[in-house]
Amino acid sequence: MPTMTPFALTPLLEVEVSTTDAPPRVLSFLAPQTLRLDADPRAAVPLPRGAGRFVVQDFGGTLTLHREDQPAPPVPLDELTELLLPGGVVLRLRLRPVVVLGPYLLTGHLGCGGMGEVFAARQTGPGGFDRPAVIKLLRCDLLGHHPESRALLLAEARIAARINHPNVVTIYEVGEERGALYIAMERLVGITLLELQTRLLGASLRLPPLLAAALLAQVFAGLDAAHRPGEGDEQIIHRDISPSNLMLLRDGTVKIIDFGIAKLRDRLLAPREHSGFKGKPAYVAPEQLQGAPADIRSDLFAAGVVLYELCSGAPLFARDSPEATLAAVYTAPIPPLRDVCPDVPADLSRLADALLTRDPAARLQSAAAAA
Repeated sequence: MPTMTPFALTPLLEVEVSTTDAPPRVLSFLAPQTLRLDADPRAAVPLPRGAGRFVVQDFGGTLTLHREDQPAPPVPLDELTELLLPGGVVLRLRLRPVVVLGPYLLTGHLGCGGMGEVFAARQTGPGGFDRPAVIKLLRCDLLGHHPESRALLLAEARIAARINHPNVVTIYEVGEERGALYIAMERLVGITLLELQTRLLGASLRLPPLLAAALLAQVFAGLDAAHRPGEGDEQIIHRDISPSNLMLLRDGTVKIIDFGIAKLRDRLLAPREHSGFKGKPAYVAPEQLQGAPADIRSDLFAAGVVLYELCSGAPLFARDSPEATLAAVYTAPIPPLRDVCPDVPADLSRLADALLTRDPAARLQSAAAAA
């Protein structure tokens, strides 16, 4: 695990009991000093009668397993210790290092972003509460040199946490632990639309137009929830709608992720944002290249590019360099979608045309109208 955080590694013990007539049961224990598997009220590990009295104990910083009813020396636990007990019961003990961050256990590194590190995590609590999560942790090396990153990360969470919609990733909380800021959010299992596009391109395939339309309808529904301010709220602009920020889950749900550069309408969240537009060149709206602020219509233009590319199976504006890509966004012809893909329904082609109009005043004006 990377050493970007100021937190020490802590041993996490997972105890799994498998039987022939019941699904496996897994219990987790953080840095146990002494744990009697058959008697400790925290464990309630259902060991079979006659299996013996197993004890996990910390000896000089090393977790060991021994049986109180046998004189054999303790066995040091490693990544996996497996025992076969009477009655076909299998006892597995897994030991792995984790980082403790408030109520979360950081169990793996997922990647890096401009603002922070991203970790796989689990949220634990009383009564055996346990759910998977993702933690975005502000990079420690930015704290001293770029204090605006702290404000930007907090702004990201406060914005995204106000959106409650099935097509937007859920933010659990914003926290601070020993000077480190973090955002906890739901863990999604699936692939990004960028990964989907890449796989289809590699197989010389493209999505059926109606399936592409169904996926983007969910994106528009999520954008509508963000664009539509609630009581006392302000409008939320994503500013980086692109295939890499759209996650397709196993059940077919599409979720918008990463409000990392989102901003409240007409408000700058960080001083360095004056330096130019944010987002990916192939999905930036033309008016932003002229210095206009991002608004609802720039999100819709980007979603229109995604829709066009999913239907056509090819990039719309992407070129060999960022400069050439931006020039294409500004000047390259945009053929009607139906001219490129004759199997696209006329209504879907008209929708793509309305989203990709370069004049924002003539463009579709709301995500609700596209959903």
